[in-house]
Amino acid sequence: MKQKSIAYRMERKQVVEELRLHKEILENMSEGVYLIRTSDGVIVYTNPRFEQLFGYEPKEMIGKHVSIVNAPGEKSPEEVAKEIIKSLNETKTWSGEVHNIKKDGIKFRCSANVSTFEHSRYGTVWISVHEDITERKHAEEALQKAHAELEIKVKERTAELSKVNKELKAQITGRKRVETALRESEERFRTLYTKTPAMLHSINANSRLIDVSDHWLAVLGYERDEVIGRKVVEFLTEESRRYAETVIIPEFLKVGYVDSIPYQFVKKSGEIVDIELSAIAVLDKEGNYVRSLAVLADVTEGKRAQESLRENEQRFRKIFEEGPLGMA
Repeated sequence: MKQKSIAYRMERKQVVEELRLHKEILENMSEGVYLIRTSDGVIVYTNPRFEQLFGYEPKEMIGKHVSIVNAPGEKSPEEVAKEIIKSLNETKTWSGEVHNIKKDGIKFRCSANVSTFEHSRYGTVWISVHEDITERKHAEEALQKAHAELEIKVKERTAELSKVNKELKAQITGRKRVETALRESEERFRTLYTKTPAMLHSINANSRLIDVSDHWLAVLGYERDEVIGRKVVEFLTEESRRYAETVIIPEFLKVGYVDSIPYQFVKKSGEIVDIELSAIAVLDKEGNYVRSLAVLADVTEGKRAQESLRENEQRFRKIFEEGPLGMA
């Protein structure tokens, strides 16, 4: 009987620690996350980033209907909601772009990934991960407008311009990133770490990887047993490795957090990806370091797109200046 009691207490302590870790994951994600009760469409949970994204005070959105965040776009909010619910009923997942509205009435656009799962307290819920893509969409629309104006001016001036146009369109299409939707899971909050569509990893006091999310593995092209136990710096370029070992990791262990650190990671294929990393230290009750919680954002496409835009602007300028009609 005593052994059962000890085992129960140990299991309960482990569950509490696990719940605390996953709460910290949600509260420190760079994306906005909220839960909607499917029976009545009421919001039952919002993480700090979601509240910040929509301009609400902490917990202010709890108990309100999900329609408070929806704004009309090409389709009415009701039409969009029907499409999303239809997909969730059929496949339990949905991902795409949505029009949202802040508390102060400002409209903006988000990419959203929604999935269905059974919550122990709220029953069947939808979990939605939101990322503000307003600036990216404005940049794309401005780029498309500039492209249309250029076509009007130059028409079909040269075969080189036609080739550049095709490349530009392909680049715009390539900039749209679709995150893998969260799969339904019967695991407790542990699933939020491994299955969330974000790059997450945790290291111990020796800087060795003790946990990574599935998305982390997918982006870098590794299997889990190929990375667990290895030092995280082994996956960095030489320059990023020196920066991490001499500056970032010592500072992180000292102050307990870092924010938006630029690194270059190396995929299993050898391809280099640009990453921005933010992390916090998870401590025990005595204040001793236990593990880190790091959130990584792949910014490779954004940097490539910016460089490509600069190159294309130079090419357009050269074509116009050297063309038979000039810019007139």
